[in-house]
Amino acid sequence: MSKKMNLLYLSIGVLLTGCTSQLLSNERIASETAGIIGVSPQEVTVENRRTEMTNTYYIAKTKDGSRELSCVINGGNIVTFGLVNAPRCAKKGEPINASIFHY
Repeated sequence: MSKKMNLLYLSIGVLLTGCTSQLLSNERIASETAGIIGVSPQEVTVENRRTEMTNTYYIAKTKDGSRELSCVINGGNIVTFGLVNAPRCAKKGEPINASIFHY
């Protein structure tokens, strides 16, 4: 392979790597979380965000301070084409229900 082709492949890889973290913004996480807790997206802040594989873990707080939740949202990266499952949340300090069925 020529040096130009190697440089092209490296450039594409770097660009795609940079895009994976941008598919799931804090605004989208806040919007998805707001939908399951029954408030508007402007009332939710996202803190302590970390991503492990296809899961993103974060703390969701309402701006009035009445709720503080530990949440996980699956998807939102290049592997899932930006699609996400609904977030799963629990009161901070309690385990998150990993079941997809919330009875």
